Amino acid sequence: LPETFGAPLLVGAMLAARDRKWSFLAGILGAGALLFKLTFLIPAIAIVALAAVPVIALGAMIATVLMGVATVGIAFGSGFWQGVFQAQAQTGFSTLHYSGGLWAQALWNLLPLLVPAAIAIRFRTRSRSPAQFRVVLGGAAGSLVLLIGLLKQGSYLNAMVAVEPPVLVLAACGWTWLLEMRPAVRPHGVLAILVLSAVLGVCEVGSLLLSPRNPRL
Repeated sequence: LPETFGAPLLVGAMLAARDRKWSFLAGILGAGALLFKLTFLIPAIAIVALAAVPVIALGAMIATVLMGVATVGIAFGSGFWQGVFQAQAQTGFSTLHYSGGLWAQALWNLLPLLVPAAIAIRFRTRSRSPAQFRVVLGGAAGSLVLLIGLLKQGSYLNAMVAVEPPVLVLAACGWTWLLEMRPAVRPHGVLAILVLSAVLGVCEVGSLLLSPRNPRL
């Protein structure tokens, strides 16, 4: 799947984007993800725009994309254009009923991560690297936009492979920062909600392991 390659490239871009010295690498890695799947342009642009040196990151991204497109175009000729652009344009769109079902399933699967991720956004001032947090948040927001692509026929929940890593990072921050707080200032209601979301996540994974073909939860 393109997501199998694109997801780690986008994560690498997020890591490189916070450092002025490595901003160019964020652009190169973002372009690498884009060359696996065109829709990865959305999170890649979000990451590059929030890089320590956006101009350098964007320049490196554009240069890498041009070199990649030129290389593939020379190797495959007109077949490259037909496979990447023409074929995609002819797939058409799914019904809202079908796409809505996929969006509901995606939201349900992400819920155990989105709850602590929201807590991380609430307590983002506890971040030791605000620049890195902004990049991860931008990457997560950009990857969530990929789920709009479920409107196209032939699309499925494999997009979640690229969505989950940055959301998982935010979720880990939410858990960590809440547990680091002194009991006197820790919002116990929020902690209870987090525990319930974690229990839901465990149940979802257990349901998948017990019944891979038809996981109820």
